[in-house]
Amino acid sequence: MLIQTCLPSQNVYALRENPIVYANRGLDRRTRIVAMKKIRDKLADSLDCIQSELQKVDLWEDTAPPPQHLQSSEPFCVDTLDFSQWLQWVFIPKMRDLLAHQAPLPPASSIHILAQEALQDMDQDMSALVAEIRQFDHLLSGKNT
Repeated sequence: MLIQTCLPSQNVYALRENPIVYANRGLDRRTRIVAMKKIRDKLADSLDCIQSELQKVDLWEDTAPPPQHLQSSEPFCVDTLDFSQWLQWVFIPKMRDLLAHQAPLPPASSIHILAQEALQDMDQDMSALVAEIRQFDHLLSGKNT
């Protein structure tokens, strides 16, 4: 899985203060650890909500796409997967893995913008799914902690 296809790069302009990268400066180590755990728990809950919304609108699939479809070099696997497939088979597992292993998280996310574009022509209302993705973006970016 290619994390660079789904998450912002760690370059100079992307490095800015947010609760994930610079959690509660000035607080003691234990308090920072507790704050980071709380943020990570909220992110995990948000991923569960995204999955739940995908299931509600019948976009959650039981069968994984072929492995070569997950190895695309294109951002968001646009040449091999639908956006909902990318969420299910690339983004959600990768973010859950980062959270489970206490790995560094990207400093920001704006996936809801792509979600709005990718899901706008669907037959059913996707506003709840887009809202859940926006909530995840805001949590990760430190806009809603």
